[in-house]
Amino acid sequence: MTTVVYIYPGSGRFRGGEFEWSSPLPGGKHDFMLFMRQEENAPLQKEALTEIGRYGFIDVRFIAQGRLINVEMLNAPELTQFRRNYEDALRDRLSMAWYP
Repeated sequence: MTTVVYIYPGSGRFRGGEFEWSSPLPGGKHDFMLFMRQEENAPLQKEALTEIGRYGFIDVRFIAQGRLINVEMLNAPELTQFRRNYEDALRDRLSMAWYP
């Protein structure tokens, strides 16, 4: 079995969640990207939606279907900030980046 990391871009309203992290203030609407380690090389939208809920987002709308991360792209200067999210997802299974 191959381990891969998919990215799920979307938006939603933050209500507070199960994890302690550098989260937005409750009540605000934000764009986000969920990085999810998975054994299946296919989008798992339902599972991603469940995990996004654990991070505290409701009224979620996916901007695009989940897609496999091209690791080489993370070397591009404008994308290097996401390397940590990718590495965190490999280690911890999930990582979230959000935008005000």
